[in-house]
Amino acid sequence: MAARDYFIHTEAYNPQITQQPWTITVNELNGAALIPPDDACGMRFEGDLNLVWRSDDYNLIHNIATNGGADVYLPRPTCGAWNGVVVEPDGKADYAPPHDLNGRIETYSNGYWINSSGEKLIYVHQPCTPMPDCIIGSQRFVASNWSRGLGVPIQELQLALNAIEKSRTVSVILKIAERAATTAATAEKTLIKQLTIRRGVDTGNLEKSIRQLEDTARTGVAATRTSIDLCINALRQNNRNDAYRACNSALLQVQRARFLLDTGDAWVQ
Repeated sequence: MAARDYFIHTEAYNPQITQQPWTITVNELNGAALIPPDDACGMRFEGDLNLVWRSDDYNLIHNIATNGGADVYLPRPTCGAWNGVVVEPDGKADYAPPHDLNGRIETYSNGYWINSSGEKLIYVHQPCTPMPDCIIGSQRFVASNWSRGLGVPIQELQLALNAIEKSRTVSVILKIAERAATTAATAEKTLIKQLTIRRGVDTGNLEKSIRQLEDTARTGVAATRTSIDLCINALRQNNRNDAYRACNSALLQVQRARFLLDTGDAWVQ
């Protein structure tokens, strides 16, 4: 399993709110926020000896030493007494970010959703012991990188939109859009096969939520293909405005599908 850049964003304390707001983004500082499972109370991060808390507003940095792992608990209903983010590093003192400042915790780690007891959710209902450190053979890896194949149609759609914006000839734009259609069809077939394999692995109490993400993503990929077809038809009629709108819609749909699949991927890593 590959490590990723995680950003846990926190806001300055608001006395009008019982549980302070937070978000977690992956690989991109201002990317889309992960959607936590219902019973998640935090994330465990492994592989980083030094997490960093940072506040850009005041140019402050605080290093959070670990022995290679840390549990980051988040304020959520039914999760415990804390009303702000709390870091519990392995073998080190607990750390709570300054409550009166906007900031974020940064780490390059393997991330796992955990419950209020610190158990990794992917293992809670699996027949292995001891929790939370048990390993389910090779099964824990089959769901990795579900969305990788969507990167090619995303690139082709971005090229098509750029070509329309730069007033390239219709024949050139059409070739790019047709490549996007081909790669989107291939990506959809590959995704269906990958998800069939993934669904052969029981993810316990995460299964229902993960399947909802997968089904929504599959619907989005199918809608992407429809929008690409509309883009191609508009180009054949030399209607650049409608072509741009359709290709842009396709790009947004496939990007959303990739985000949903990456969210599910993060849940089981």
